[in-house]
Amino acid sequence: MNKNRSNAKRLHTAIVVIFFLVLALFITVKVFSYITTNGEGPVITFDRNEIKVKTSVKDEKLLEGVTAKDEKGNDVTDTIMIESFSKLLDGNKRIVNYIAYDANNNIGKANRTIIYKDYKSPQISLKQSSEFYTEDGYVNILDYIKVKDRIDGEIGKKAQVLETEYVDKEQQNYKIAVTNSCGDTVETTIPVTVHSSSNIDSLPFVKLDKYMIYIDKGDDFDAWSHVEALTVGKSIYQIEGKTKPISSSKFNYVNGIKVPRSAVSISGKVDTEKKGTYKVTYKANYNGKKANTALLVVVQ
Repeated sequence: MNKNRSNAKRLHTAIVVIFFLVLALFITVKVFSYITTNGEGPVITFDRNEIKVKTSVKDEKLLEGVTAKDEKGNDVTDTIMIESFSKLLDGNKRIVNYIAYDANNNIGKANRTIIYKDYKSPQISLKQSSEFYTEDGYVNILDYIKVKDRIDGEIGKKAQVLETEYVDKEQQNYKIAVTNSCGDTVETTIPVTVHSSSNIDSLPFVKLDKYMIYIDKGDDFDAWSHVEALTVGKSIYQIEGKTKPISSSKFNYVNGIKVPRSAVSISGKVDTEKKGTYKVTYKANYNGKKANTALLVVVQ
């Protein structure tokens, strides 16, 4: 019995000793880490505190003219990285935050301003006409939104419907918004008409170069200049006075047939002296069938 108590006592003592040894080692490591990493971080300097750049600028370009030295004067420029960008300021400015670190992992930070020389807000447009023909009369407008942004590229998938106004059974107005990585939000209202049809492949449609365009106030607008061809199902036809269309994965060119210009009628007025969104309708009347194509014109 005494022998067992003696062994237990020795085991207890060993555990206590091991515990304090591990604790001492842990404290030593922490103290060493504190001593070696709590010096001054590198000092980052810029040849210019404000630079003008294009929206297509790469990070490598933003690192030019930026240097860093640790507290001993050693050059640690090769450790400089861009940590983050601010949201857009004053329409075309952003703050770029830089970091650098030394051999002991001390971090230094600094920032400077970049000014975009060619910044423009995101531009919402359409992949196809806002006059839709479907069998069930249903359309998810977000499937047909595309957004061109100079900073992020194509960001149509970020678009959201903020509000839907039902004008009647076929017409709806969708308020669309999108925000880029700079925090710049744009909104526009897209009028949509949805026709129910069971013979869509037999309908003639005017093919346009674009289905939503932006023009500056006072600019000229020529509705006919946006017409490219006429399509029926997967066939595409040349219209008199227009360049011969080319076959593609979507359409096969029908050679030897020219659609008369009179098969296309255009209606809708665009007041280029007044800002707003205007709808121009192109009606195709071919082989006894009729259908509409819409072009939205935004005067800005």
